[in-house]
Amino acid sequence: MRGTDAYEACDAANTFMKNLKANLLVSAKFRCNVFQDPSDASQPCDVKDMVKVNGEWQNTCVSSDGKMEVFETYCLLDEFMQYVRDWDIRLQNVFAYLDDSVSTGGTVISTNMTNLIEGSVINPIYQINDQFDCSFLGSFYAKALDGMCYLGIQGFASLAYAYVALAALALNLAFSMFLVYRRTYDNLTNWVDYDEEEDDEDHIPAPSSMQEYRETAV
Repeated sequence: MRGTDAYEACDAANTFMKNLKANLLVSAKFRCNVFQDPSDASQPCDVKDMVKVNGEWQNTCVSSDGKMEVFETYCLLDEFMQYVRDWDIRLQNVFAYLDDSVSTGGTVISTNMTNLIEGSVINPIYQINDQFDCSFLGSFYAKALDGMCYLGIQGFASLAYAYVALAALALNLAFSMFLVYRRTYDNLTNWVDYDEEEDDEDHIPAPSSMQEYRETAV
């Protein structure tokens, strides 16, 4: 019984795989991408069909600005197998086109690259190197000497004169403040003495006994 079940399971699996393979053979689910035709983006362009006629390559699938766009397409299994086989031809054509492009455009590329490197890298380095010397140290030393010695001495002298003038002004200010203080203090002292004298004149001694108080009242 178990052997029969195993046989039926294997048979079902084989049937499923056969049906799956049959569906793959008749369904266009394989990707056979090529490039877009530069003159018509709706049409495919395959580098397998590149040919060289009179020294010029045709059907290169390269647009005027040097770009190539992918053309997505689907194919059957047989077409996909042939698509993979043709890759040898595609690579041979592409490398042959690349070799010709290097031989014809190599001079232009090397010249432009050389000019670009010299203009953007080498020449600026030379300019910096030509200006990088020690000549600026002479003028810098002279200015430093003038500023720290000659101008510095003059500055210290001016600072000393300023301190002397400030001391004279401070002395005048101190003398003026002393006069104000002295007058204020003397006025305060004189007013206190005057108040004490008035208090002594207006003072009436208190009676020493009840009898003296009655006599005073009468």
